[in-house]
Amino acid sequence: MIRYFILFFCFLVNAFVVFTQTRPSWCENVVYDKSYLANENLRTEGISYLLSDVQVNFVTQEYYTHLSMKIVGVNGLRQASSLMVNYDSTYQTAQFLSVHIIRNGQVVDVLKKQQPQQIRREKNLEYGMVDGSLTSYLKVNDLRVGDILDYSCVVKGFNPIVRDFMAISQNTCFSVPIGKVHVCFVTGISDDYNYQLKNGAPRPLVKECGNTTKYIWEVSNPEVINIEQDIPLWYDPVPKVIFSSNTNWERLTNHVLSLFTSEEALGYEYQALLDTIKGHYASKEEQARYAIKFVQNNIHYFANENGIYSFKPRHPNVILHKKSGDCKEKSWLLACLLKDIGYEAYPVLVNTSRGHVLEDQPVSLSVFDHCVNCLITGQDTIYVDPTITNQGGSLHNLFFPNYEKGLVVKIGASGLTSLPVQKMGKTTIEESYSFEGFRGLAYLHVKTVHEGGNADFQRTLFKNVALKDIQTGCLNLYADTYLRIDTLCMLSFEDDHEMNMTTLTQSYVIKNFWDVTDTLQPNNLMAKFHAKAIHDLLLRETYPSRKSPMALVYPIDITHIINVELPEDWIINNESETIAGEGFAFTRRVNYDDRNLTLSYNYVTTQSYVDKDNYLDFIEKNGRVFNNLNYVLWYYGSKNMEGQKDMPHPFFLALVIMTLLVYSMIAFKAYKYDPKVAPKYQGRNQPIGGWLLVPAIGIVAWTFTMCVLFIMKIDGGINNWLLPDASEDSSLRLLGRLILLFGLLLLLVFGVLNSVLLFLRRSSFPRMMVIYYIAFSIFSLMVSTIMHVALQDGEVFFMNLVPFANSAVWIPYFIKSERVKRTFTKRLSPERILAGEEIVTV
Repeated sequence: MIRYFILFFCFLVNAFVVFTQTRPSWCENVVYDKSYLANENLRTEGISYLLSDVQVNFVTQEYYTHLSMKIVGVNGLRQASSLMVNYDSTYQTAQFLSVHIIRNGQVVDVLKKQQPQQIRREKNLEYGMVDGSLTSYLKVNDLRVGDILDYSCVVKGFNPIVRDFMAISQNTCFSVPIGKVHVCFVTGISDDYNYQLKNGAPRPLVKECGNTTKYIWEVSNPEVINIEQDIPLWYDPVPKVIFSSNTNWERLTNHVLSLFTSEEALGYEYQALLDTIKGHYASKEEQARYAIKFVQNNIHYFANENGIYSFKPRHPNVILHKKSGDCKEKSWLLACLLKDIGYEAYPVLVNTSRGHVLEDQPVSLSVFDHCVNCLITGQDTIYVDPTITNQGGSLHNLFFPNYEKGLVVKIGASGLTSLPVQKMGKTTIEESYSFEGFRGLAYLHVKTVHEGGNADFQRTLFKNVALKDIQTGCLNLYADTYLRIDTLCMLSFEDDHEMNMTTLTQSYVIKNFWDVTDTLQPNNLMAKFHAKAIHDLLLRETYPSRKSPMALVYPIDITHIINVELPEDWIINNESETIAGEGFAFTRRVNYDDRNLTLSYNYVTTQSYVDKDNYLDFIEKNGRVFNNLNYVLWYYGSKNMEGQKDMPHPFFLALVIMTLLVYSMIAFKAYKYDPKVAPKYQGRNQPIGGWLLVPAIGIVAWTFTMCVLFIMKIDGGINNWLLPDASEDSSLRLLGRLILLFGLLLLLVFGVLNSVLLFLRRSSFPRMMVIYYIAFSIFSLMVSTIMHVALQDGEVFFMNLVPFANSAVWIPYFIKSERVKRTFTKRLSPERILAGEEIVTV
């Protein structure tokens, strides 16, 4: 018995040791609800997340993660079964502490059956970046839908180069539902750290545990954050806590200065380069420009950010020898060259996407992701990005991206510096159209001029992409508008490097440029011109409301000019319109002189985003800009006018007149219809009132509406309305429109007839109204059925609801109502009664 007790006790001790190994002793034990199930309308990827637990110990330099999720769909198996922990092996170790599958209440220990693999996968290698990080990877076998996957891991070691300038951010809410979020930061009692709460993150529970202090955030079933489209890169709506060292910009600057300092002297290769620069160029400005060009184009970008080199640059001797380096290494080399040329020059740390909110971030190395340069010439400070290649222009007009804020790495710098906002550069697209008459070929010549940063981009594009591929891309761009377009000659590219301006010239030939709009009148033609460059820039999804700012492409300045050499004289009015809103301004001008039409469109952005409070106003004005990007010319035989309405075709005019005559003859016979009145209602002649006012007003109002609709169809171009465009070729549409036309005329004529009978209170009015309602219902059913087949749109059947509802209510009313029988008692020929044809008894 004692032996079994000892064995059982040893088993418990062993189990306890195994359990404690799954979580470091300093970690908080987090209990969570394994039965939690996220709302199915909010779930993504077939996973319901139960727990996110992140705990960071600044004393022991450990990063502990505990995640739990339930697989609720087949598509969740692939993602959940691949577990990965990334770490830098030069100063970190990583370990899976536990991996459990919980199935029907039973726990399966995966690590007893499978062991993680250590692999190296450079995720950004194709972008010229390696970091030497390793991945501990575990592919979980036998994971099934309905299982809970619960695992934890720990990464030990912080980057020593960061030292007292750390900042770690953790979310307290996510864009997917989750049962519980737990965040804990552990510091020494005397350590100097602080935290920032962003976007409504809760305050922490602070407690002392021996020689450490714990800051704990725990949120159950947190709000699901909706990340809207087109938000600025700097905008982050997710509630979070940022835990960081308590320091200042001056201390950080001094630390970065130490990273850009070395006792190693600049070598022979560096001195030879400097001698070459000074020997070939007389002025300091020319020498500086060549030094910038050399570093940008001859030191190719390659970032090896393994270990401490994620923040510390390698020596300029190494970079110059390898002819490669990352942004901070190229910046250090360029700063050395510029100083030896005679300029005051420094590296500048920036953030490529979050400069707008950089001042709101804690002081740390991790807030920066890029390094550039500045050089001071007299009173001017010039900023240069050494990673941009093929840059044109002089020293004073080099394009510099809009990074907004930066930290200048020089002695005495005690804060961030505002960086200049430069225009990306103007783009001017000029399209010229000429024609061999209306039936001949059309010729399109396009000249596109890029300036500034746009020219830099185009220059790089033409150096890296085959000319034939660019030609094909340009042709396809115009083929979206003109199906029968072909290249007239190979495009040409000119580069004014000193002015930093590129010119691209294209020529095309287009068949059947003028579209036939009326199959019965083939001489009626239409041509459409479109500012596509601006149109593509404005394309974006719209929402009825918005809670986040909306990003704009900024700064941008696009001018699209369309020159049209018309084959005949036209009647065109000159006009100008300006639409301005928050963040943009748009101008459209139309000028016509002696067969030459010029359409000019200009769109500029004046800021990088639109505030959520001004979003709807922006969308409304953006829609007005869209509506002003098209210009249509109509040609009607010998009449060439801008927007002229076509006159009805003689065939349709004759058809309408004949239809009206036939309907009028039928209406005249119907007018003579003179039904008898029951003896008890004769002579009553009660006035129109009560519920009878509703259909009385309805027939008069609807008749007036029919008249207006018919006039609008005539005025809007009855030919184009009746016949689809030649490109549509839809007989069903034509049939539907013809039935609609004949129905409108029928309802118009008999609406007038019934209105007359109504005011005369004729005895025939109730029966004529019953016939009218029945005809109206049949007519609407026919039209909606045909249009449903033609348009493949089920919603057109809703147009039947009103006439059928009217029929269901008013037909029984006109048949049974005593009020109707006492009101409509007048006859067309009362003399027949007086002559004794009918015996009247009271």
